[in-house]
Amino acid sequence: MSASAINRGNAPKAKVASEKKAVLATPGAFKNFAVKQNAENSFFSGIQHKASKVAQVQSSRRAEETIELTPCYSEWTYFYSTIMGGFIPKIMHDQASFAIEGDKAYLAPFKNLGEVEGVLNTEAENPYAEYGAVVYTFTSDVIAKYTDPNTQEQTDLTLEPCIIENYTPYRSSEKTFDAYYIAEYNELYIPSDVTLALFDDKSNEVFDEFYVARHLDLVPQETLNEYISKGTFSNKSYYGEKEITSGECQIYLGSSNAIYVKGADASGATNAWIEYDFDETDKTLLSVFDNEYVGTFNFYDDESRTTTHPGVVATVGLLQADGELTGFNAAQDYASFYKWTDNADETSTITNTDGTVYGDYVYEDEAYGNGGMYNAVDQTITISYEPAFDAIKNVNVETGKFNGVSFNLAGQKVNANQKGLIIRDGKKFIVR
Repeated sequence: MSASAINRGNAPKAKVASEKKAVLATPGAFKNFAVKQNAENSFFSGIQHKASKVAQVQSSRRAEETIELTPCYSEWTYFYSTIMGGFIPKIMHDQASFAIEGDKAYLAPFKNLGEVEGVLNTEAENPYAEYGAVVYTFTSDVIAKYTDPNTQEQTDLTLEPCIIENYTPYRSSEKTFDAYYIAEYNELYIPSDVTLALFDDKSNEVFDEFYVARHLDLVPQETLNEYISKGTFSNKSYYGEKEITSGECQIYLGSSNAIYVKGADASGATNAWIEYDFDETDKTLLSVFDNEYVGTFNFYDDESRTTTHPGVVATVGLLQADGELTGFNAAQDYASFYKWTDNADETSTITNTDGTVYGDYVYEDEAYGNGGMYNAVDQTITISYEPAFDAIKNVNVETGKFNGVSFNLAGQKVNANQKGLIIRDGKKFIVR
């Protein structure tokens, strides 16, 4: 079940799936897992973007403008990284927003910056008409200004579609792009062959890799929040005394072929969403594929903790034996595997299985050693099916009257064995 109309169809989703492996980097030789981590001294100093020139970028929006944009999720987008040598997937991207006002549309791909304007285009080719989509054509425009901290000189930054060469975005001569809007779901879809980025007037290279957005399928956060459940997690580290961490997390249940988990990663990137894919033939088995984007951090260069360099943290599948790591799971595309179990208390649990664990791999510039393991975990996640937000609505169940009766999200009574996301006794459940 998905809250996205286009994601119910085959064309866009199939295109995304075929691109998963095509643009991903692959971990190098198995090496020195504990190279930079011990229980007393975490080696990262914080999110890189806080310390980069991104801090000197401000919105170009004028104070008198009153366009109210809707914050959105994009279940899949791509993060661009020179360290990774291309694009890696980022799950549940939450930096973009848009608004539709009649024949006009407004899109802001990056949080706290300005937007570009689109106009309804009834003459454009529309491959998604079967989903009820209409086409808006957007035109490049200035959406931000950069202030040089040394000279205080200001530079306009323009949002433009890119061309991709060797997985690297460059300025294109094209200044327009199409997006497809489905009013029924309030969804704005920008195909995966459109990459948007900020450029200044001095270079054909992107202004900063943080401001690159590829494959945006935007659905209002308020809509997808209805599919997010509370959960708990427990991670066991393979360093030092095999430290156990635990806490609360969130689980997105709106996809028909996966769940997404936020807050359970062991790197400390509490905003990172990780995708767990269901096996096509056995819905009780899941996998985490390699190189999902976890975070971009500053890493300390040495024990003095005075200078830093950037690095990218991504997922990787590892092998274990008797509680010890033995290597990358190269034989199965660097994936790790999980078992789904429905519990007697109407919760569900996923746990590592098949001798694999899900860990984080650190990609760094070659000058700093080009990688190493940050952490690897034995993981258990329990789904409570309690809304993480004020999610269960439009279903008025009188206490005691409908005990044990199942409803779909439209409030219609369904069979207890109905597949998908259902509501029973005020809680949401996923039935497979």
